[in-house]
Amino acid sequence: MVKEKRKGRLDKSAGAGTAHAEFIGFSSFANSASASEASSPSSSWSPIYTGSDETLQLLFPRISQKRDATTKVKALQQLQSFLSSSSSNADADRSLRRQQVEAIQHFAWLYYQKLHFDASPVVRAAALEVWVRAYDRIPKAVAQLVTSVQPELLGMMYTASQADRGLQSQHAASIQQLIERQPDWPWEHGLVELYALRMLSFGRSSAMHEALFAKKNTKVDDPSSKVEMSESHKDAAEEQFERIVGTCIDALRVWISSAVKQNEKRDTSIWWKTLASGLPALRLKTLHLLMSCCQNKVAIPSQVANMLNQELSSERHVTNVPAAINALVAYLSFLRQYPDEKVDVSSFVKPVTKILKKACYGAPAIDWAPALLPLSFLLGTVKAEYTNTILAAAWDGRSLVLGGDRDRFTLAKAMAESVSHWLLLPRPSLTDNLEEQLTLSIPARELVSLWAEAFHFSLSVRLDPSKTSPLAVAQSVLLDQLYSDMVRFYQATDGSDSAFKCLIDQDMFWTESFTVDECDLETMSVFLERLTSFTGKDKMMPKVRKLFHDTLTPYQQSSGASPSEETYRFCCSALRCYSARSLFDEKDEQLKKFILNDLLRWMILHTSRISEVVQSSWTVERDFEFLYYTLRGLPGRQELWNVIVRELISAECDLKYFTIGLDFLLSTFKDDTAWIACSFLSQFAVSQGKYVSQLDEFADHEESEKKDAGVLAQDEYDSYLHFFSTCVGIPVRNSIGDEKRFVEYSGKACECQPALIGHNDFKEWIDSATTSSHSKISPLLETLMQMMVIGKKGPGLDVPFAMSEDDQVGILLQAWKISGNDCGSFLEYQLSQDSSLQGRFLTSASEHLSKELSGVLESDRKSGRSLSQWVFHACRLFSLTEVANQANAHLAAQVRRSILLQHGEDSDPFALWKAYKTLMCSCAIAFFNELPSSSQRVSALLGDARDLSDESNMNTILLLLMHATETFQLPSLSTSFHRNGMSRQLFELLVGNGGLDREFLRAAADRLILDLNMKLTGGDSKESINEALKIFSVLSVVIMCLFGSPSNFSQLSPEDIVEGEEVQYIINPEQPNKTVPAKVKKVHFDSQTGFYYSIAIVGQCETTERQTVLERLRKDKSTTIGQSSVPVLAEVGSQAERLHIRNMIVSKLVKPFLIPSVNITALVPLLAELLTLLGGYVGLGEEKGIGSPKYEVHQILTLCDSNLQKSLDCDDYDSATRLLWFSSLGLGYGLYCDTVRWSNQVLQLSFTHSLRAIDSKYNSKWPSGNFELDCAVLSWLTGILFHINKESVASGGDSEMPMTVLNLISKLATNVLSVAIDANYTNAVSIGSVAIEESAKFISRNPEAAMNALPLATESFSMLIRCFCSKSKGAVYWNKSPSSSLEDVINSCVNRDTLLSSFAAACNTHFKELLAVLFDQEKCYLAFRLLQIALDVRTESQTSENAAFPKSLSLRLQRWSVGLSPDEIEELEEDIFIVSEWIPEKMLTTMEHWATEDLDGLGEEQTTGQLLSWLICLSTLEKAASTSFRNRPAFVSYLSKCGVFSHILNLALLNEETVNSGKRTCPSPVLLFEDLRFDDGHIPLSGIASVVLFRSIEILPALAKRWWEEDCPKVYISPVQSFVEKYVGPKILERELERIRNAPGVFGNMNVTASSVSREIRAEYVQDDFTLKVLINLPAAFPFRSAEVDCSKTLGVPQNRSKRWSLQIMMMLNSQGGTLIDALILWKDNVDKEFEGIEACPVCYSVLHVKTHKLPGLQCKTCSNRFHSDCLMEWFRSSGKSQCVLCQQPWEGTRVL
Repeated sequence: MVKEKRKGRLDKSAGAGTAHAEFIGFSSFANSASASEASSPSSSWSPIYTGSDETLQLLFPRISQKRDATTKVKALQQLQSFLSSSSSNADADRSLRRQQVEAIQHFAWLYYQKLHFDASPVVRAAALEVWVRAYDRIPKAVAQLVTSVQPELLGMMYTASQADRGLQSQHAASIQQLIERQPDWPWEHGLVELYALRMLSFGRSSAMHEALFAKKNTKVDDPSSKVEMSESHKDAAEEQFERIVGTCIDALRVWISSAVKQNEKRDTSIWWKTLASGLPALRLKTLHLLMSCCQNKVAIPSQVANMLNQELSSERHVTNVPAAINALVAYLSFLRQYPDEKVDVSSFVKPVTKILKKACYGAPAIDWAPALLPLSFLLGTVKAEYTNTILAAAWDGRSLVLGGDRDRFTLAKAMAESVSHWLLLPRPSLTDNLEEQLTLSIPARELVSLWAEAFHFSLSVRLDPSKTSPLAVAQSVLLDQLYSDMVRFYQATDGSDSAFKCLIDQDMFWTESFTVDECDLETMSVFLERLTSFTGKDKMMPKVRKLFHDTLTPYQQSSGASPSEETYRFCCSALRCYSARSLFDEKDEQLKKFILNDLLRWMILHTSRISEVVQSSWTVERDFEFLYYTLRGLPGRQELWNVIVRELISAECDLKYFTIGLDFLLSTFKDDTAWIACSFLSQFAVSQGKYVSQLDEFADHEESEKKDAGVLAQDEYDSYLHFFSTCVGIPVRNSIGDEKRFVEYSGKACECQPALIGHNDFKEWIDSATTSSHSKISPLLETLMQMMVIGKKGPGLDVPFAMSEDDQVGILLQAWKISGNDCGSFLEYQLSQDSSLQGRFLTSASEHLSKELSGVLESDRKSGRSLSQWVFHACRLFSLTEVANQANAHLAAQVRRSILLQHGEDSDPFALWKAYKTLMCSCAIAFFNELPSSSQRVSALLGDARDLSDESNMNTILLLLMHATETFQLPSLSTSFHRNGMSRQLFELLVGNGGLDREFLRAAADRLILDLNMKLTGGDSKESINEALKIFSVLSVVIMCLFGSPSNFSQLSPEDIVEGEEVQYIINPEQPNKTVPAKVKKVHFDSQTGFYYSIAIVGQCETTERQTVLERLRKDKSTTIGQSSVPVLAEVGSQAERLHIRNMIVSKLVKPFLIPSVNITALVPLLAELLTLLGGYVGLGEEKGIGSPKYEVHQILTLCDSNLQKSLDCDDYDSATRLLWFSSLGLGYGLYCDTVRWSNQVLQLSFTHSLRAIDSKYNSKWPSGNFELDCAVLSWLTGILFHINKESVASGGDSEMPMTVLNLISKLATNVLSVAIDANYTNAVSIGSVAIEESAKFISRNPEAAMNALPLATESFSMLIRCFCSKSKGAVYWNKSPSSSLEDVINSCVNRDTLLSSFAAACNTHFKELLAVLFDQEKCYLAFRLLQIALDVRTESQTSENAAFPKSLSLRLQRWSVGLSPDEIEELEEDIFIVSEWIPEKMLTTMEHWATEDLDGLGEEQTTGQLLSWLICLSTLEKAASTSFRNRPAFVSYLSKCGVFSHILNLALLNEETVNSGKRTCPSPVLLFEDLRFDDGHIPLSGIASVVLFRSIEILPALAKRWWEEDCPKVYISPVQSFVEKYVGPKILERELERIRNAPGVFGNMNVTASSVSREIRAEYVQDDFTLKVLINLPAAFPFRSAEVDCSKTLGVPQNRSKRWSLQIMMMLNSQGGTLIDALILWKDNVDKEFEGIEACPVCYSVLHVKTHKLPGLQCKTCSNRFHSDCLMEWFRSSGKSQCVLCQQPWEGTRVL
């Protein structure tokens, strides 16, 4: 059996067809082996592997028997590795080489039989690589195989190397190298004579398959044994045949192109067999082979002509037809060199003509049109008319091309090229040869006609606007060809003999061949551009002239129309090609008439501001180009131009377009611009310069384009700038607003254009620009600034106008006055270039600034604009002095000093400060605030001085502070005084950061103490007292800055510490600044030690508890008692400093003026606060006993208290008032100093006796009738309230003392504030406010001890709120304003419910007044907080149940009830009444009035007030809805009627930043009021608007949805939806889910879960063994997009019922404005009722009415269905009939509930 199989494999080789294919045995080559390979097997191929290598025995079956390509490739790669391997051992290497020879012998047979024909290209590539590897290792064996055994292998390898070049590029290169290395191998024999002959002999795929691939296990001569192939096998065989034969043909073509000798004789008849193949790909390859043979001059048999003729006649394939045409051209060229008598060339004309008439059956013209020239020439040499026949056929087929105009352009180009070539072909004998003339004359004329048709076609097709598209490129190439032909035709007249010169009438050609009547103007324009340089263009002049006038005629003679774009392009091209005089036939008058009548009219239409024609820059440029060409060469064109300019300006030309035209003339026609400058243009430029200089102001560059009266909008600014720059010949490079544009001008080369105005005109410009009073840059000034920059660039630059130094200074001054960073850069650059100019400018600017300051001081004090301008100018001048060069350093210092101080020869530097103290302080503070550092501020006062210890410098600074100080002499309570006034603000701005340092302050303190001693010693005149108070005020500020808070007593009092409070614990008493956070766990008290505390210190790893005393605790890291209003250089000064200052104060001030008696003169504030400075800041020291500072101060205050009791006993109220003030100020109440608590812990004073005396006096006489005494007592009580604590009570003090103080404070504060409000005593208001604030803090800290004071506290709070609501705008308070006191009261009340209730009651008392305060920007934030507090504790409406219906509500009801039924009117009345119970009547009336207001007329204050009032309304609605389900529908009904909802939301839209941002990026909006950031109590309007939008949509979703659908402005619909989807929707869902989580008890036994990710809410409710489920899905745009509800998840519930439940919830959420909790609770209640057997209302699908929660109470007598009365009435009204909803019978019903 094995032998039979082997025999079968051997017999398979018999089909090879050659003798080499026979198996001749293994010993046949024994004698031919080389000596080196003597031991190798014979080099023959083998159908089986005869070697012994086990790996190869497994490998070869995978190569020959496996079908998948991957397995074969891997096996071949292993074979490659085996054939490449070698061994370093000689014997082993010989053995290995023998095995490799055996392997290649079997591989050769496999390659010949299978691998070369494998269907996979990767397998073929891998097989080819095996040959390369084998040759490198065993070259002789390979050579023997391919040369002797089977040379056809060489042809197969060569063919394989040319196929699949993408996959086999590396292998192909290797084979090519092999060919170069072995040129003697029979490559050609193997390819041409063996392999190609064998492959091309198979005419059909079946024959190849049968011969090469069919199984050979049957007898060949037995037809019955053959198996019919399936269709799929036939298709595969067909593809295989096409591939194998095609690669064979390709290999022949490549071989011919590279290796065949020209005209080598060989039999190639078998090659052309495939020219008649039915496979298009084989025909195409054969045609390429034919072209290659023709090019390489390979002998071609005569029968090829017939086959090619047949191919041309029958070919229809779009790819093959161009190849057939090109093959014919190649074949005709070959026959021209090697004629063949057997070939009739004329036979090709007919099939070619047929193909060309069919446009090559849709083949792209680019593939075959280029062949027209050689084809027509070659056939034309046979017979002249053949050229005409071919070209005419091609032109006739142009309509059938599939490529559209692009192919037609390509065809026309080829045809024109062919015609011109034939016409211009040199024919030397044509002139003398009449026979030739007769033969060629007719074809020549016909060809000229064809060329003319191509020309006409090329101009008749519209130009493609895209210059780079294939169509545009093809058209451009055609026009280039036609232009080239015209040039050659024109030159042929004088050239050698040709058909064009000898046979064509030249005049007729140039007149008749160029038909332009139906040409496209755009295309004609482009063609005329090519003719511009053509010397023979005059030949076409008549045609172009006629077309020019025909084109313009429709727009002439007052037709009212202006030319189209294509008309402009054509006319301008015609004017560029020919002169205007030529086109107008040299008739100048006619040309002038055209310019002034027609062209001028077009220019006016395109440039006038009153024109209704659409204007564009392009059209204006064409007008001016048209004008230039028509004026060029015309006599008197400048006069004519002057007339045109005058007419354009008279027609109100738009400066933008007029300037565009001028700039176009200057930039386009640079060599011919002298005529543009004219007198009228100069006059116009001057007038425009004066106009812009007289405008009030200019619009900001960032502002909108809306133009107001007197404001130059951005687009107009650009137009003027462009015009002015053009007039002086400079380009405008940078956009407005670029702060570096002047600097960029300075750094770049600038090519100036000719100026259009004269020098005198330019001077007038300078005068106009430098005398204007603008605060912003003008276009004229910017132009002059650019001129200065360009002029500074160097002497080599041709600047149109040179400026004098005076002119430059004027421009610099004007640039200095206006705002903008760009001008600052300009000034710095210009001044850095010229020291002389810098000095003159600084002097002039300083003088101007002084005059401006005088104007500010003498003008209205409320004028903020003039002050801000002065500050801006001062800051800019200061910055310019800092960059002054060395030559002007002294001058710069003088300029800096003169900004705030007058430093003339005889003038007082502080003269202005004495005359205008307040205004000068305002100017200085505003100026200093703009300077970034204190060192610069000091430099502004001292110039270039750096030695602060210098006496004159110290005098300057101290005098400045004293002149800025306000003095206050008690008891002038009606005056306005602010202890944190302007002097302190100036001081704060000068200290630190390189300014006033500690050394200066120490010296200043000594100096001030000595000066104060001198003033006090000098007398008690009013002037001396005022001077002393000023000195003391500055001294107090200096000492507070030096030492900060006191060091020898705790910053906290016992009442400041409560359990649970977070504090700072001082770890080391020696380092009081180093603290750690701690929490108070418990407060302890011991009669011996006093208060002590248990605290918990939280560390990184653990928490430790310890006990400590009060002195080791601080409120926070930087807090002082009474926050310091001045900067502190060091928290704790050195002991030496303190000792020195303490001794100075005691020796120079305390002992001389307070010991041995207390002086109670007008110097009370000064002398009393000396004690505060000494004890509260400097410190009394540790020394005790007689003579110590502590003893002396204690004696002074004790003596004061004793004198106070005596004065009260004697009813000496004047002395008592002064003593009270002395005591309170001495105790740290604070007048010039900050409030500080020090005396109780340092001196342990007792106030019991004085308090009893005061209480006794007021009990005997109330009111006292002495307002000054009341204020003094109130301040004293506030001061001692600091020192009342549990320690004093426990140590035997008066236990009634706290209540006594609180009662007195309440009574006195109420009385003082009442009087102060009526009399506008601001300082008294401050005293009362502070008293109420401190009493509230005391009650908050000691609630048990002060419980009886709560009623009095309510009254005090009410008075404080009344004071806050009073009109006090702009009032100055000495200590605290009612607003700041109220804020502290709120903070004190927040954590004390009883105190908060009292405070909320007071807020509710003034609810209406607080609503009005919302419209005060200074107070609106605090008023809003107070109203929120009032609402938080409001539990029910403020109207009694029996209250009468207000008259205003009756009028409102009467107005809104038109057209309503009685039941509806009753319901509306109830709704209005409910709303009026919660919102005051005045607010309702005001809100209804808002709906009628115009949004444009609302200022910021009104807008803020309305939005805040609306937020209060929404909060009220929320509060009301939480008390009763009936209230929310009532509010919705009312708001729907009054129309305020749409007004508020539209108002919010206009002011919301995110909605109006467009594509600009902006931060995410703040949606909750408590998250807003406030700047000095100022609420950002955009933030309020965001909150209003969110809260309105959240609380009133149904109204919000209706507003968005009906009333939202269209431009805002999409932005609002995006705003809701991105911000509002997620926030609403988050808050709703939070409410659900925080209200589990509301749902009872219903389980509710929710997810913010899926936006789904699920509820499950168990009822009668049913688990009812509801799923609510909220879309991202909810409530603008309806919520989706699904109740169908419950098994056993009818579908109609689940749908009804879904409708209930959807109506609540989408229509009724309910919340998720409302909807779920309503669903639960409805389910309960339905399970009780109550049917739902058929109208609303709900058992409980959504609004009233009533059951269906009306029953139809006919169908017995029950309805809600409200639903039924709504049904009757909407349907217009009184019939039952279900049975449709006339309604007859009864009320059952």
